[in-house]
Amino acid sequence: MSIPILIFTYNRPEHTQKTIESLLKNPLAKESNLFVFNDGWRSENDKDLVLETREYLEKVIGFKTVTLHFSAHNMGCDKSTIAGVTKVFESSDKVIVLEDDLLVSPYFLEYMHACLNKYEKADKIFSIGAWAPPTFKRASSRYPYDVAAIPRTCSTGWGTWKNRWESVDWQVSSYPEILASKELQDEFDLGGRKLFRMLEYEMNKGSQVWDVRFTYDQFRQRRLSLYPLKTYVFNIGFDGTGEHCKAKKVKQQTLNRKNHILRLPDNPEIDKKCLALFQRQYDRRIMPFRVLDRARKALIKLFK
Repeated sequence: MSIPILIFTYNRPEHTQKTIESLLKNPLAKESNLFVFNDGWRSENDKDLVLETREYLEKVIGFKTVTLHFSAHNMGCDKSTIAGVTKVFESSDKVIVLEDDLLVSPYFLEYMHACLNKYEKADKIFSIGAWAPPTFKRASSRYPYDVAAIPRTCSTGWGTWKNRWESVDWQVSSYPEILASKELQDEFDLGGRKLFRMLEYEMNKGSQVWDVRFTYDQFRQRRLSLYPLKTYVFNIGFDGTGEHCKAKKVKQQTLNRKNHILRLPDNPEIDKKCLALFQRQYDRRIMPFRVLDRARKALIKLFK
C-alpha cells in the first residue's frame, strides 16, 4: 500500500516545480497519493508568487491522486506543518514529508517505503530521515548497514508514523525539567551542538521552528531516528528565498542514484563512529578526543 506524500509550499513556484518533477522520476510516484499544502501570503509583497505557485500546483499530474490545500490566511511554517501532517494522519498510519526546495533521488520513495514499513513496530525508532550529512562520506566501508541511528530527527525529507506523531507534546510541558538540568542539556546537545539553545530560543521567542520540539520529544522519549549514509534529498533552497535558509554555499552530498537492496538492521542501535561523523557536521570546534568519546559512550548507554 502506498504511503501518502506531503509537500509544504509557499511562494517559490520554480522551486516547487523542480521538487515535484524530481519526485515524478520515482517509479512509485504514480501509485502515490500526493497532498500539497500552500500557506496564505503574509503580505501583499508575497501574494503574486503565492498565487503563481497555486496556479502551477493546479496543473500537477502523474500521481495516483493530487489533493491541494490552499490556506486562506498565513499560518506560518510551524502551524502549517503540524496541522497538515495531523490532517493526513486522519486517514493514514504513515506519511512522507517534503518541503518545496528539495530535489529527491529517483529511489527516494523506495527508500522511504522500505524503512517506514520495516520499522513501523520498532518503538525505538521515532522517524526516518532521507538526508545524509556530507560527513557520512567518511563512514567506514566496514559499517554493515545503509542507515545509521541518530538521536536527532531530520526535517529535510522525512517520514514518521501516526502513533509517534500523536505522542509529541508540542507545548513542551517538560521544559522546566531540562531548563533546570545542565546534565540533560548536555545529553540533548549530543544530537548536535546548540540543540538546547535552539529549544530555549523556541520557548522564549516562539521562532516557529516545529522540528526543534519534535527533536526534543524524541530525546525525551529516548528514541532514535534513522539517517541514510548516502543522501536521497538535495536542498536547493540556500539561495535566500527560504523562510529559514539564508543565501549561502552549503556543502552537500550528491544524490544517491543507485538502486540496490538496502541493508537495514533489525534492531538499530547507535554506532559510535557514525554518531561521531554526524556530530562533526554540527560541531566545528576542536575538542579533545577523550572528551567526545566519553560523551558518545554515555549517549549510547542512555539510549539502550
